[in-house]
Amino acid sequence: MLDLDAIEARAEAATPGPWYEDDVTFGTGTLVIARFDDTVVQCSLPLSHTRSAPNADFIAHARTDIPALVAELRAARADITEMAYRGTALSGAVDGLEGIVATQDAGSNFEVLLLGEVVEAAWNTCWRGIK
Repeated sequence: MLDLDAIEARAEAATPGPWYEDDVTFGTGTLVIARFDDTVVQCSLPLSHTRSAPNADFIAHARTDIPALVAELRAARADITEMAYRGTALSGAVDGLEGIVATQDAGSNFEVLLLGEVVEAAWNTCWRGIK
């Protein structure tokens, strides 16, 4: 599993963004530049390499993409944990209600039929959200 705290710490320690790719070539390379106050950080990528422009674009966007991805992954993990908790609670409730429904004469008891439908709908809704 990814160590999100370590990834986040590296991102926070880097020069604040946004970073950008400089349109001007410098010597033999393309520049990726980050500016913050009076600090300029630059990375020169060789022009002779066919992937210099895509590499520069990737590096420039990493400063904002990485924190956004970490935040999105943390939110998704929290959602999964919540859904698993709800699924476990619902599973226990469904087991109990199915036991009640099984002991009733469904043909003569509208409430039992309705309860069975509610249980099935709740179960399907919960698991559809997890998958």
